Amino acid sequence: MKKLFIFLLGEMAMMPANVMAQSEGGGDNNAEPGIWRSPTQNPYAYINYDETTGIAYVCFVFAVDDAEVAVYRDGVVVDSQTINVVAGTQIPVDLSAYGAGEFTIQVRRNSTLLATYSVTL
Repeated sequence: MKKLFIFLLGEMAMMPANVMAQSEGGGDNNAEPGIWRSPTQNPYAYINYDETTGIAYVCFVFAVDDAEVAVYRDGVVVDSQTINVVAGTQIPVDLSAYGAGEFTIQVRRNSTLLATYSVTL
């Protein structure tokens, strides 16, 4: 029994060869065929929600012209604004002002969705 336990413990610690770390290949994502990588993500905006205050903060990493910030409650738009923002802009959205329900905040530029966040109050 003791040998079986040690064997199983050793098997858990060993990593299969096909999941071991590989080098980046000099920055060329296609240098190693069969190894797929996600594209680098550079989000223009992100949304943080503070549960204690009920306020969501829409934060912009880059400058965005004509950024639309829309607030949905139960699938219906309850607030929307279109603004030009500079990098570092934070827009507070007080969700408690709209009552209770399922909320979604979306940040768009034209037809491109830059950020989204959903929460139920």
